[in-house]
Amino acid sequence: MFNLYRASQLAFPREEILKNAQEFSSKYLQHKQEKGELLDKWIIMKDLPGEIGFALEIPWYASLPRVETRFYIEQYGGENDVWIGKTLYRMPYVNNNEYLELAKQDYNNCQALHQLEWDTFQKWYEENWLSEWGVSRSELLECYYLAAATIFEAERSHERMVWAKSSVLVKAIFSSFGESYDSRRSFFDQFRNYIANARQSDHHFYNRSIRLDRPRSVQASGLVGILIRTLNQISFDHYMSHGRDVISLLYQSWGGWLEKWKLDGNEGHGELLVKMIILMKNNDLTNFFTHPRFGRLSEIINRINLIAQYLKTMRNDKKEKTVKRMENEMEQMVELVLLEVDTFRDVSITFLDVAKAFYYSASCGDHLQTHIDKILFQKVL
Repeated sequence: MFNLYRASQLAFPREEILKNAQEFSSKYLQHKQEKGELLDKWIIMKDLPGEIGFALEIPWYASLPRVETRFYIEQYGGENDVWIGKTLYRMPYVNNNEYLELAKQDYNNCQALHQLEWDTFQKWYEENWLSEWGVSRSELLECYYLAAATIFEAERSHERMVWAKSSVLVKAIFSSFGESYDSRRSFFDQFRNYIANARQSDHHFYNRSIRLDRPRSVQASGLVGILIRTLNQISFDHYMSHGRDVISLLYQSWGGWLEKWKLDGNEGHGELLVKMIILMKNNDLTNFFTHPRFGRLSEIINRINLIAQYLKTMRNDKKEKTVKRMENEMEQMVELVLLEVDTFRDVSITFLDVAKAFYYSASCGDHLQTHIDKILFQKVL
């Protein structure tokens, strides 16, 4: 029944049988949980109730890789898990202590890297006085946590950090310039003017040979300056690691989002985050930005983002219909991502990763601080 519940969460739109299966299995498991009967007479496991409890509390749409891994390490019984058939037997290729020890060491090594990045991230926040632009330290931590809990691999540091920094900058822009059309237009005009002046003062601006010293005659101040300096540093770091100059693409991505945001102030930034992450990948996937499926996925993720932001402001007793809307959007995204297996797949998975982070942020607020502590700061023993 537990496996049926997990599988049913990958339903596509119009798959009513799977949706009925999810409702039935969920109610069944919740009933067994309330009665303290989450046991299986055919297996001796370390923490089957914990596995099922986690799945009921954190739906698949909100299940972030590092969160799921951390809890499963605690629930995995190693060689002590025993299966019962006509006799008692163990499956050493499924359950053994070496796997458990390796998982713990790998997790702690990964966590140590994330802690170093978190220190660097805080320095960037402090050096740019982003608290003065409306971003609290708790929001800073949540932005880094969502990125690190999703894109956790050591070799993907650039992707992780560009996600976290972009999220913080979006929060600062919303907080400081989101109240009126005039203030939004002013911010957009400052950004656009900087780009235009930079092109005029440095004719090598878009050359393949990157100019690491941006023209001193072109200066930006305030939050626009922080955004420009951050994008320049991201571009420089990426060039030193991968030999690709992406500064023009970074500017274009932010300029495109700011132009849409300027009009109504409610433009979802999901598409922007996806573009920033993709630009940090080793492979050049930017040709997919004009792909029709990219446009479709962008529409969906922006709606998911807006619904998630709205959910955070609602009372719990009024959330049900809004959650259903977000689930419908997630179904559409899952169908688009999982049905197509082609060269676009890496881009599609990035959309799904970011969408799940939005869903998690809106639906798992009660677990947020506990998860942050476990994922970023508490070693696995």
